[in-house]
Amino acid sequence: MAKAIVVLTYKSVDELVLKEASDSWRLNPEKANSCKYLICARNQNDQRKIWAGKEKHREAFLICKIKDITKSIHNPSRFQINFSEYANISIKEFWSKDRNPIIYKDFDIENLNGVNFKKVDQFKEGTLFKDRKEIHKNNLHNNLVFGISQNAGIANCIILSGGYVDETNDRGDEFIYIGQGGRDEKTKKQISDQTFDNTHNKSLVFNCNWNIPVRVFRGSKLNSDYAPVNGYRYDGKYMINDFWYSTGVDGFKICNFKLVKPDRFIQNEKTKNYKKIPLDIFKKPAIRKLREIDLNKLTKKWVPKGNLNLEKNYQNKIEILEKTNKKHEKTISVLGKFLKENNFKNHEGQFDLYTEDSGVGKLFEIKTWNNKNLKEQIRNGIIKLLEYRIRYQKEGLFPKNTDLYLMLDSDPKKIISKYNYLLDLMEELNITLCWLQNNKVRSFKISQSNLYWIDN
Repeated sequence: MAKAIVVLTYKSVDELVLKEASDSWRLNPEKANSCKYLICARNQNDQRKIWAGKEKHREAFLICKIKDITKSIHNPSRFQINFSEYANISIKEFWSKDRNPIIYKDFDIENLNGVNFKKVDQFKEGTLFKDRKEIHKNNLHNNLVFGISQNAGIANCIILSGGYVDETNDRGDEFIYIGQGGRDEKTKKQISDQTFDNTHNKSLVFNCNWNIPVRVFRGSKLNSDYAPVNGYRYDGKYMINDFWYSTGVDGFKICNFKLVKPDRFIQNEKTKNYKKIPLDIFKKPAIRKLREIDLNKLTKKWVPKGNLNLEKNYQNKIEILEKTNKKHEKTISVLGKFLKENNFKNHEGQFDLYTEDSGVGKLFEIKTWNNKNLKEQIRNGIIKLLEYRIRYQKEGLFPKNTDLYLMLDSDPKKIISKYNYLLDLMEELNITLCWLQNNKVRSFKISQSNLYWIDN
């Protein structure tokens, strides 16, 4: 059995392979140094998941052979896990739902049938290619026309071919690359302005902002002392250190990118002119959106099945758990269908149910109860409602104004008088205590319950 570091990450395969690493992590040095493999599991809940692939949440999608572990360049108190080889995998539900985004796991590599490890860079610097078709065939550049190759907003490769008149400032380990757009393909002259809004130019800006390297090829037609005699030469990875607008020799605005070898890269050195560039270029990827709940396919909580030969008291606890889960899901279903019938969209997350009315959020926490646990269920519900509202407002998923509803699965009137102080607390926190009765939402004080938006 081999030991592996398993990380829950939003980052794409492209970014991980280009960086040859995953960072920045809080690691246990003793445990980490005993691991031979890095396994990446997909985090689809991160707000930056625009970078992520299409894998399901918690699915293992990449296994890597660890080269070494170094201090992160982004945060000296954290670590970067560097790898030399990688392979794509697909193991559903691999992540254990652990809250810590790092776990250490014994892993049998032989169980991965047909895994073929590839070097992070299959071709050495200086490797010659006959033409662009050969580069494309080896999956190093994704088109035969454009100089910039990008995937999902990340630039992975550029080709210096001498296509632009201004493309002359080449010092080998440092050069200025001219962006894409505005050129007449027949005359090769610039006939209009370039812009950083261009999809391919924008990908280079993205790499610059997030310190992602890009592969570089030089072509024989490039006006440079560093151009190959024939064909195209792979010159390794470069970092994008700077970018700016300037006026080209044809009189039009062009996009300039300064690329340097990693050993010349100055961390976080960005252009001083960035404020002159449209600010939307610098926006982080769009915040994730809430997904609408499928009321016919509610997520089932884990319950043991079959004869587990447990002691009788444990069997009784399992039966109670099963009944509680069924009551909980039934309440969500009934409430969700009621809201849907009244033209409200229902959303799911770690919370139970969420909808909106005229831009105001409506968050529901569902609690099943009995005479023995009502107090604890109410207290637990209050904490969860406050926690979810703060968390999801910060992530931009809930609006600034979000009302809170603690919903019980049945009418608590007969016993609630014991806990009037909790009712006072909820009133102070503006949390509405409600319940379902005859498929309708009820509360103690309808006029003060924030339930006016529901047609009862």
